[in-house]
Amino acid sequence: MSGSSPEPQRPSRRRRKFVRPDVQLKVVFVTLFVSCVTLVVQMRLGLTSLREISSSLTPDLTMYQVLDLVEASIVRSVYLAVVVALPLALGVGVFYSFKFAGPLYKFHKYFTELRHGRWDERCRLRRNDDLQDIAEAVDAALDETRDRVCEDQSILQDVKHLLTSAVFTTDESSRHLVGRLLRRIAAS
Repeated sequence: MSGSSPEPQRPSRRRRKFVRPDVQLKVVFVTLFVSCVTLVVQMRLGLTSLREISSSLTPDLTMYQVLDLVEASIVRSVYLAVVVALPLALGVGVFYSFKFAGPLYKFHKYFTELRHGRWDERCRLRRNDDLQDIAEAVDAALDETRDRVCEDQSILQDVKHLLTSAVFTTDESSRHLVGRLLRRIAAS
């Protein structure tokens, strides 16, 4: 129907559903781990600072002086937690990013080599890298493509032989060969 309105688009479920739960949940758990460690370190530093303040309180301090001591203690514990958390987060992030960056680099290199005619290579990742299943799927697809290309080359060689041979006449054997080649071409 030419006058009908197009079907409404379904909203993308990409934001509501994990497409790669194995990889995405690892990232979530690593982030959660670093956050929890940071909170525990910050809590421990804060409690230690408050204990030190409470042990050093004297009766002659005003309420504002005590609040200033508590504020300075909290700020100092937050700064110390950041000093501990940032290197931890950076170290975990860098370490964990190699599990993603390595495969992405290998995929880029692999496809670049394919573009330059290196069809004989396999997509090999390090043993513990993520995305192994993607590399295996790429290799399987390329194996299938290689097989089809080889079969097509074989068909073309047969056609070339038929067309260049002196045997190409209208006799029964030539018609049979042409029919066989046409069936192979149709099947591929």
